[in-house]
Amino acid sequence: GPGTLAAAGYAGRRGHPVLFGAAHWAGVAAGAAGDQGARSYLAMHAGGLALVECGDIAEPHDIDTPDDLWRLGGG
Repeated sequence: GPGTLAAAGYAGRRGHPVLFGAAHWAGVAAGAAGDQGARSYLAMHAGGLALVECGDIAEPHDIDTPDDLWRLGGG
């Protein structure tokens, strides 16, 4: 729903992707800058974040640029 705030978890640690319900969009956009994205918003709302364990089906890599992909051997 609109208030959803959830993230993939890997061994209990927050990772990517992160899902922001519509109620969070304005707050995330207001604080997003460069590669920091929503990091500060997530820190302020950590108590409402649902962590969905994904370590058994995925890797915790954040790929934002072609260089990120290349470093992981995909380029």
